Amino acid sequence: MKEVAIVTDGVGNLTNEMIEKYNITVLPYRITFEDAVYRCWGVDRNEITRDEFYKKLAACNKENLPNTSIPTPNELMTGFNEALTKGKSVIAIFLSGEMSNINDYARIFVTDNFPDKDITIFDSKQITTGVGILALFASKMAYENKSKDQILKSLESSYKKIRTVFVFQNLNYLYLSGHIGRAKKLLATTFGLNPVLYMNEGVIQGAGVLQKKKIVPQLKKFGKKILENTEFNEVFFWHTRNSSMAQGILEAIENENTGSITINFFEANPLVGIHTGPNSLAFSYIGTWDKEWIFK
Repeated sequence: MKEVAIVTDGVGNLTNEMIEKYNITVLPYRITFEDAVYRCWGVDRNEITRDEFYKKLAACNKENLPNTSIPTPNELMTGFNEALTKGKSVIAIFLSGEMSNINDYARIFVTDNFPDKDITIFDSKQITTGVGILALFASKMAYENKSKDQILKSLESSYKKIRTVFVFQNLNYLYLSGHIGRAKKLLATTFGLNPVLYMNEGVIQGAGVLQKKKIVPQLKKFGKKILENTEFNEVFFWHTRNSSMAQGILEAIENENTGSITINFFEANPLVGIHTGPNSLAFSYIGTWDKEWIFK
């Protein structure tokens, strides 16, 4: 048994390989359409395929968009009990508390159901792979049998350095979900502008816009900057239904990679697609950043 076991949620988009290698417990989030509910645990394990998900999503309008929900009490109970067989104490790293009630709910659940157990709920202040990369960072330390205090101290200093940066090419789902108005959608679509968003202190903020023809060359440059400035040897790069463009960017970044940094590349799970729709791209890493790296 290790000193610490790590728990996280399906929003983080960890791969099965990561989950198995570092013995991570993952709790599923749910996607609810009008006619069905599907659980999602990560990149590789979901109850709905990406093809089926995007087909269903395309048929939705503003009134019947799918929504997401946090793990059930039974899933929290099962997950924490499983984690307590792996470690003497548990750290659970979840989606930003600014965007979900999972952290508050989990703290109350632990107080009520595990009053004598050493379980800490840690708000990642992140979404998607920002959650995942922090959970992976903590899991590597747990794998090395670091103490709980050591891991929490590192998390406190590292979560502020997580950079999750998105480029949206399909604004329809930002509009349908109420994140932008019709006028902004029309303006951006008419002039071929693609918003660049990033996470800051738990909320999504705008960094600027890119013309479509600029996305590939600018993200190639940005990827090189990530390799130069990451403080963790893992980087996440994902897309939604955009493999051709993403592959071209990935190849250019890998050409700059000395081999010491692992670039985890994949299509994000359907939990991400609800909010981004198809044709989005994003990076997550731990380190310094300057938004001008994307635009200059």
